Amino acid sequence: MLYYISKLNPLTYQLTSMRTVIFGMDFDINTYVTIFLSLIMFVLAISVIIRSELLGDER
Repeated sequence: MLYYISKLNPLTYQLTSMRTVIFGMDFDINTYVTIFLSLIMFVLAISVIIRSELLGDER
């Protein structure tokens, strides 16, 4: 049961990818998926920040 719950957790894939990079193992599909999703989230966060109206008026 715990195995299937861990498969739903995105941090599991990130941890596996970090271990792959640190220990110099061959990249697997989890590493590529994690890198791809991280890049998409990074670009999305930048676009949201650029389009948002930041308020800097502190009185």
